[in-house]
Amino acid sequence: MTTEDEPGLTWTTAATVKYVRVKFLDTEQRIIEGTASTPVTDWQGDIIEPLGATWHLPIPLLLDHRTDQAVGEVFEAHATAKGIRFKAQIIKIEQPGAAQDLVNYAWDLIKSGLRKTVSIGFRGIEAEQLPGGGIRFKTWSWLELSMVSIPSNPQALIESIKGVPDERPAMFSPTVVSTDIEVQRIRYRVREIDKAPKRIKADEYYRFRDLDFVNAANDAKSKFAVERRQLVEREVGVKSTSTCFRKSTRR
Repeated sequence: MTTEDEPGLTWTTAATVKYVRVKFLDTEQRIIEGTASTPVTDWQGDIIEPLGATWHLPIPLLLDHRTDQAVGEVFEAHATAKGIRFKAQIIKIEQPGAAQDLVNYAWDLIKSGLRKTVSIGFRGIEAEQLPGGGIRFKTWSWLELSMVSIPSNPQALIESIKGVPDERPAMFSPTVVSTDIEVQRIRYRVREIDKAPKRIKADEYYRFRDLDFVNAANDAKSKFAVERRQLVEREVGVKSTSTCFRKSTRR
């Protein structure tokens, strides 16, 4: 939350972020285009008003909200009542080394579909309580845009990759590929869940010192535990299905 006495950063994680769709990719310039911050209620019951946003270009483009993994910049953004349209570029680095490896890795994730969505990191300025218990952020400062892997909205997917041909053989079965990707996504989410309780406990931005926050934090930890158990069960089921598929295709 944000108050006039104690402004705070609304730090976007896989559990709390509002995800949006990436619609376009320019593979020559490494440019992605999409919509950030749509005015719909997220899973926590919060609403972020697109027309209430302020920002200064360029905006950092990060990988998974990690400030030590900046991979590019948002160089164009336009706010409407439906959302904020943006264009961002993943930087090309000619000099071999860790930085080049990082940006190339980020671009490979986009092209392979392992990063199908983006999310925002922002600081709330003016907000009001909603009847259902959520918050409407009427004005806010946009701080960063991140490429992420697991959306809360299953339809928030990359729609096309310009200039990348489909090289799969005609008889190639998509089942095995989608299974492998699904297992990777599940394992990634499980790792994030394992880190979440530590973040809740140590985060400098959440020093509210009140019972409501303590209850909310405990509730979040309980939900994380339930989700983790469900994901592990799902991984076992997916891998079992994949094994059966492979056996059935043997000659």
